[in-house]
Order: sequence, then C-alpha cells, then structure tokens
Amino acid sequence: MLRSSLKMIQSNGNSLHNDSKIMVDEPAPNNHNGDQAKAVGISSESLENDSGSSGTSSSDGVKRSFFCWRWRSVEYSVFGLEICFAGLIIFVGIGLALGFLLVGINNERERTVLSVDNVVTSKASELQTAFSDYVVATAWIHQFATSGLLTRESFRELYLSVLATGLDFQAAEFIPNVTHADRAASEAEAEAYYAANYPQVNYQGFTGFEGGNCVPQQRSNQSFYFPVHYVEPVLDNAAAIDFDLYSSDSRRMTIDLVLQTWEPAVTARLRLVQEKEGSSAYSVLLLYPGAKNVTALEPRDLAILVIRIPALLERVFSKQDSKSLQNLKGTKIYLFDTTHNDRFPQFLGGVAPADDGSLRLLPETELQELKEQSSVTGDDELIFTMKELKFASSRWVMVFLVEKELELTTVIAGTFLIAFCSLLIGSWFACTVSRAHYITRLKADARREKTRNQIQNAQESARAERELNDFIAHEVRNPLSAALSALTFVDSAVSGLDKGDEQKATLLEDTRVIEVSLKYINDLLRNTLDLHCSQSGQMKLKTSQTDIRRDILEPVKSMLSRRHNEFEIVIDCPADLVAIVDRLRLEQVVMNLAGNAAKFVTVGYIHLRAAVSVDNKVEISIEDSGPGIPKEKRTTLFLKYQESLDTLNQGTGIGLCLCQNLVALMDGDLWLDESYDCGIPGFTGTRMVVKLNVSPIPPSEVVQSLKKMSKHESNDNVTSLLEPSKNLKILFVEDEMILRKLFARVVKRVYPEVEIEEAACGEAALEMAKNDQFDVIFVDQYMASANKTLLGTETVHAMRSAGVNSVIVGCSANDVRDTFMDAGADFFVFKPFPQTKSQVRKLFDRCAQLLR
Repeated sequence: MLRSSLKMIQSNGNSLHNDSKIMVDEPAPNNHNGDQAKAVGISSESLENDSGSSGTSSSDGVKRSFFCWRWRSVEYSVFGLEICFAGLIIFVGIGLALGFLLVGINNERERTVLSVDNVVTSKASELQTAFSDYVVATAWIHQFATSGLLTRESFRELYLSVLATGLDFQAAEFIPNVTHADRAASEAEAEAYYAANYPQVNYQGFTGFEGGNCVPQQRSNQSFYFPVHYVEPVLDNAAAIDFDLYSSDSRRMTIDLVLQTWEPAVTARLRLVQEKEGSSAYSVLLLYPGAKNVTALEPRDLAILVIRIPALLERVFSKQDSKSLQNLKGTKIYLFDTTHNDRFPQFLGGVAPADDGSLRLLPETELQELKEQSSVTGDDELIFTMKELKFASSRWVMVFLVEKELELTTVIAGTFLIAFCSLLIGSWFACTVSRAHYITRLKADARREKTRNQIQNAQESARAERELNDFIAHEVRNPLSAALSALTFVDSAVSGLDKGDEQKATLLEDTRVIEVSLKYINDLLRNTLDLHCSQSGQMKLKTSQTDIRRDILEPVKSMLSRRHNEFEIVIDCPADLVAIVDRLRLEQVVMNLAGNAAKFVTVGYIHLRAAVSVDNKVEISIEDSGPGIPKEKRTTLFLKYQESLDTLNQGTGIGLCLCQNLVALMDGDLWLDESYDCGIPGFTGTRMVVKLNVSPIPPSEVVQSLKKMSKHESNDNVTSLLEPSKNLKILFVEDEMILRKLFARVVKRVYPEVEIEEAACGEAALEMAKNDQFDVIFVDQYMASANKTLLGTETVHAMRSAGVNSVIVGCSANDVRDTFMDAGADFFVFKPFPQTKSQVRKLFDRCAQLLR
C-alpha cells in the first residue's frame, strides 16, 4: 500500500515536471525569473517589459498604446531589415565567389600536380627498367668471365659487345677473389700484359687505401684481395687497375653484403678521377655475384659496371622528353640516396632540360633545401614531387621540382559571375525576408507567452517539492524522534517490573510493536529525504578517520542484535582497519544492507566482513544465508520503487537505490556478488559488496595523527589514590574514533596496566556491559549515527535497569549534569577530557573512591 502511494506521488510529480520540461531545464531552488528566462533563451528585460506592460495596468488605453507601439516598431524596421538582409545576401554571394575561386585554384593545382606525378611515376618506372638493363649486362659479364674462356682479349670483345647494346657506362670490370698465395702470379701476369699492350700504363701491382689515407698506395699483405684485375676501357680507367676494392670501407661493406646475400648491390656515390674538381657528376658501382651455387659457401668473383649518374638520367630522359619537359617551366630532376640516412639523404645527381634539348647538370644541393623552396611560391606554382625507388640493395629518391603557371581565366570569370548574381538577388530577397521576419515576430510573441507560463509552472513545481521536504523534515520527523526516545524510557520501565507481574509480557510485546512501527516510518522518511538530497546534489560528505570495526560494523551488529534474531551475527574485520570516510553515510549503507538481510534470514548467519582488496582498497561485504535474490529481479535491483522481495510486501523499494547513490557519492562501487553460495542446503544466500575507493591508513599514521591532536602533558608528580598496579577495566563510549584513541593514549600514559574497551554507540555499549564486567564506564551524551541511536542518558538508564553496577561517568560539552545524575550516573565531567597527568590522576582518584 505504501509503495503504491509512493509510485502515485512519483507519477504525479513526473507528469507535472514533464509539463514544465518541454523547453525549460529544471530550476534551481533559488533561481529568479531572470535565471529561468535564460534557460529558454529569453532575456530578463523582455520578460520584465512584457510582464510590466500586462500587469502594471489593466486599462484599455494602456493596452492599445502598447500594441500600437509594437506595430509602429515593426513598420519602421522594414526598411532597415531589407537593407540588412540585402547586405547579407551580397556578403554570402561574395563569400561563395571567393570559395569558388579558392576551390578552382585548388583543383587547378591538383590537376597540375597529378600531371607532374604521372610523369614522375612513368620516369621512375623507366629508371627501374634502365637499371635492370645494367643488372642484366653485369650478369652477362659475370657468366662469361666465370665460364673458363676469360682472357684479356676476350674480355675486351665482351666489353665491346655490351657497349653495342646501347648501354652507357664508364667501365666494365671483373674482380676475382685473389688469395695472398696467388698475388705474385696475378701481379706478374698483369704487369706483362700491360707492358706489352699498354706501355703508357704505369702498372704498380696491387694498390689500395692504407692507414686511412685516401690516396692509393702499394697494398700491404692481406689474406685475400678483390683487385680490379680486368677493366675496359683500359686507358680511361688506368688508375683503377688492380685496385683492391676491399681496402675501401664503403666498398668493403657492399662486397660483404653481396657475399652474404648472393644478390647484386650498389655502392655509395663516388667521384671518378676523370671528373673535374668541383663537378656534381657522381658515379656508383653495380656489383654482381653471379647465380647462387649450392656447392659454394659464398661467391668468389664479382662483375662490376661503373655507372655515371648523368648517363643514367640521360638514358631515361631522351631529347624528346627533354623538349616536352621544357613546357614545364623550371623543371629540375634530382636523385638522392636514402639507403643509410633517411633524414639526410646523399646527393647523387641532378639535371634540367637545356634550350637545345640536351640535359644540363645541376649543382649539388640538399633535399631539405628543395622542400623549403617548394614552400615559397611566387606568381607561378612551385610543385614538389618525390618518388621512392629500389635499386638492388639501395633505396633512392627521385625528386621533380616544377614551376607551373596556373590557368585561372575560367575560375576568375566564374567568381565575378557569382558576385554579380548575388547583387541582383539581394534586393528581391530583402523584401521576402522582411515579410517573413514580420510573421516570425508574431509567432515569437506567442512562444514567449507560452514559455513564461512554462517557467511559472516549473517554479511552482520546485517550490512545492521544497515545501513538502521541509514539512516532512520538521512536522513529521521531529515528533517521530521524540516518540522513539520516549519509547526507550517506557521500554526500560517495563523491563524493570517484577518478573511475577502478569502484564509484563504483554507490555513488552506492545512496546516492541510500537518500536518496530515507529522505526519503520522513521527509516522510510530518512531514506526518502536522503535519496532526494543525494540525487539533487545537496548532500555533502564529512570525512574523518574511521575505525571500520568499532565505528561501523560493531554498531550495526548491536542494532541488529536488539531485534532478538534467531540467527548468528558475525564480524570478520582486521584489527585497527582505519580509513578516511564519511562515517555516518557508510554506517547508513551497511545498516540498510544488513537490515535487508535480517528480513529474510531465518536460520544461519549474517557475516559483516571488511578487508583490504588486492589493489589496496577497503572492501566491505554483507553476507547472509537467506533464500537469495531471484535472477529476474537482479537487473533492476538498484532502481527506485522496486517491488519488495519479502513475503509481506513491506519494503519501500528505495533502500538499495539510496545505498547505491550514497556509495557513488563516496566514489565507491556497490554490487551483488552473483557467484556467492552460503553453503546451507536449500538456501542460496546473498552477498552485497561495497568497495570504497580509499586505501587504509597505516597504524603509524593513525598514531601520528593522535599525537598532533594531543596537548603537551605536564610531568607533575601527584600522588594518586589509585594503585598503578591495579588492573582496571574501562569502557569508553564515544562516537568519534579520534577521541577514543586519544583518551586511551592519555590514560595509558598514567596507568599502563589499565584495560580499555571502546564502543561507538549506546547500543553497542549496552550489549558489552551486559556481557562483561567493567569497573568504570565513560558515556558521551550525543553520539551521531546513520540510524536512531541511544543518547548517553538513555544508555545510562538502560544499563542501570539491566543491573550494571559499574561506576558510570557522564560526559558532554553541554551542561547536562542533572540529566545524567537522574539517569543513574555516579558523576559528570565536561569535555574536553583531561589531558595532563595530574588531571587524569584526579579523575581516577574520584573513581577509586567510588569503587571502594
């Protein structure tokens, strides 16, 4: 019945809220009309003008004057609107014309870039083909040289045959692998040949680079050599005869690569001795190891072609291509070697078409400089295009740099046409827009009136909600709290009747029924108000150091134990597990979850566990041996106003929703462990897990915090009536964990053998006093809790009614001495508690006198 009433209230509130939420955000509690107007896009001045014009006077003359003024303002603004919208059309037309111009320039540039890119792609393919021709020629040389028919004369004929194919190269060479044992014979053979056929050649034997010197010298003794033993033409390459290529670091790297891979390779750039000093004409060596022989561990002999980069480019770019490239003003073609350095590639060569159709060499430059040149444009568009090439083991880059004058005649004509058309359309559009604007103003007035009504409805809804909350908080909750407090005294009085009284059992049962009913209503009101505060963002957390066991779990256990349950309530929590949390809200969450469990458990247990998770976060779980939660209700378990799970249908359906909101407010997570099994046949059980996003405080930091709060104790030597060796047992009842720890620390300084127990609420203290004997009990008056808890005076009265004969000391910062004495306390002390040794001794001397 109660749930249906709540749902009906919610549906009515939602319908009213939806009516006011068509165009308006939910108003804040104290927003004025101006703020509401901003939510719907209406200025507060316009609302004030409208409300003032309609509310300050009700005479027909004032109304007629107002509407006439509105009409005249519209009529006088027509001409201005026409000019404004005409200007807007012209502005848009000019913008479109400029956009057309920019798009046309971009398309023309893309077309030019695409044409250049096609040329680059075609020439890159031709360059790859030309290089393949060189590789085939080198393979031909190697195959003939290793066939067993090689002589000086036959190598000369082979060179002329390769040259007849049209390939342009500087030299053809064959490099045998000569061991040191064969060096003398090889040098003698070469010396005799050149002396007989080329007397002008100064043969010096095997030469090479020695000791880092770049000038060829007589080659020192090595285990093997790779000399240029066969070379054609001889006279043009006399300096290279029997030069050991393995003596050069760069050539040695290429030879090693060829020996390892059995693949042709290209050396880094080199400048031939035939080239002029300062010339930008470079050459490369193409090394070919021959076809792979499975019986040989590595290739022995190499065939080489010396290729000049300008000759390679001339083979690709014929005279006909050169003339066609002249149409592209300022065309420049470059080759760079990126094999060993992608960031700073090595210049290989560059050419540009000359006026006579030939190609002229370009001076050496850097790739970065070419890129910078392409970023600076003048009247002509400077196009930079780059294509990567793969030559044997080397990676080259071919760069085209082209100046192209863009053809923009059509684009410029289209731009002027669009601008002219915008001028013609402007005047016609101004008239049309002015009429449409007038109609729009009439509709806007109607919408403004509607919006003002919506704002008023939203304000009324928010005000009604606030008044309802205030009424519940003041008119219902306060009398309910008073009734609960009075019921405690009635229960204590009834418990004190003689056992033979026949009405005692009936009266106790009646008080239990009244207590359960009042607490149910109190829990409902508290949960409803807290849920509203948490969802509206009005609830603020108050965090402090909290002992999870003493401040949270033990008070919850004591509250559940008062219900005379038939199941076991067990606490499993590490000692001194302290964290910085909102103690009241966390206790409220645990109490709600444990209270829900207590409704369903008939046999077995309720476990209140707290531990530190693997990620060093505090995790609390409430486990029970009840029937469990049906699977079909688990997906909507935390929604508001859910159907109750108990057989009597007494739940309100907001407890779990409130718990989830409170845990989320504390930056934590709440979930149902669906894999849990309580272990009791016929009962599945339920395990709710609360994981807080806080780490536990190490004991050393807790102690340090207590030290900061404590004052400097004096070292007074005051004689105490209480014997230091006496093992007193003290119970200290206080809701603040820090004050409990501080009290224990101060007392331990004076009386180390004293045993001190702690309780965070009156219910827990009452249960401990019934089960154990204490010499002295200190009880605080006001102890905050998420649930209704006993006051200090109520706790003292209940202890005396239960037969507790310990010395009871009332404590409070307020003057409630008489109230404590009437409840049964032996004496009263004001807070703060004693701090110096003399004050502590004086307090316990008074306790000692009462104990005697």
